[in-house]
Amino acid sequence: MDVLTEIEKKALFVLCSICLFILFINVVLRYLFHYSLGWTEEIATYLLVFIVYIGASVGAWNNSQIRVGILADSIPPMRKYFDFFSVTIAFIFSVCLTVLGFQFVMIQWITGLKSVTIPIPMYFIYAILPLGGLLMSLKYGQKIVKVLLRRSLKSNYDE
Repeated sequence: MDVLTEIEKKALFVLCSICLFILFINVVLRYLFHYSLGWTEEIATYLLVFIVYIGASVGAWNNSQIRVGILADSIPPMRKYFDFFSVTIAFIFSVCLTVLGFQFVMIQWITGLKSVTIPIPMYFIYAILPLGGLLMSLKYGQKIVKVLLRRSLKSNYDE
């Protein structure tokens, strides 16, 4: 999974760089030349959605998802069970995201819709839903095994 996470981090860097570049170009064109490219906001929005779902997968691996740890911290012997419960809920959510996202992509495929300002099929844009869900499912599945083999989860930064 470390290799996959490194690939995701590199993809995040590239996507953020592209997003920043096209928005910068549009700002320069708008304020210096009074001309704006209409498609830049749409591309930036799509890139940000991709960044969110890939970033959620990286966050799942780094154990940096939002959770309330006060109960687990107050009862240390029960920490393993709380960790197992929270990771299992996240895994179930990820699997649901994958399945429902795939169904949504298939609907977009059948309808053949394209984006508003650029001729990109919407199924390509929405493909990040099942892809992000699958990436998170893989990582949460591995976290479940890790919790069962150890007494509790630690952040990858703590190890």
